[in-house]
Amino acid sequence: MKNKIIIILSAMLIISSLTFAEKPAIWEQKINAQIKYQKKVAEILLKEEPGLKEIIIINRDLQVTMYEMKRERYLYLVDNYPGRIGPGKELNFKWTDEDENNLTQSSRNYASLKKKEEELKTKNQSHPMWPALREAFKRVKNTKEYKEAQDALMKMLRR
Repeated sequence: MKNKIIIILSAMLIISSLTFAEKPAIWEQKINAQIKYQKKVAEILLKEEPGLKEIIIINRDLQVTMYEMKRERYLYLVDNYPGRIGPGKELNFKWTDEDENNLTQSSRNYASLKKKEEELKTKNQSHPMWPALREAFKRVKNTKEYKEAQDALMKMLRR
């Protein structure tokens, strides 16, 4: 009986660790899908509105940078506070000022991404072509190509 209990407990431990090990891989696929979507939207916009290239590229790079930062935050929590990454919290986890300070201090890559984000936000928010980009996006989001990209993203995020 004692051996059965040990075997059952060992099996439960192995299964739970395998399940947790899959989460970062699935999460990584979801982040990559969001990055791919941002790049595809920029590609569609560039094709439809080549005169807005500068703001399209700035906006794309900002969105991609923000997802790369989110990836770094997630991995920081997995390494340091895995209990904060629970079911349903994989994409929208709690992030504190203390976490931000710790990761900025401990990761050159994150600090670099943070600086890049700040620079791109400044360029993006004050760009004179922003109103034209908003109007272009309203038109593009009704295209078949955009809807296909959005559907692919939603399918991946529902996993």
